[in-house]
Amino acid sequence: MKPEKALAKKGMKKAKVKDKSKDKNVDIKVDVDVSKIVRNVTVAGVLIVGIIFGCNTYKKFLAWERE
Repeated sequence: MKPEKALAKKGMKKAKVKDKSKDKNVDIKVDVDVSKIVRNVTVAGVLIVGIIFGCNTYKKFLAWERE
């Protein structure tokens, strides 16, 4: 199997960069840590729900205090 096809199967691409002297090959590897993304999205969701719940509770408390 050719190296280009092996890289394509792994999700990596081989890029060519033009240079005045000669062509150079550059290997680029990108790691995506899904567990960190899921954790951060979950924390953001909990914070958003907490802020909304807190604002609604504070609003109800002020209305109750006025009565």
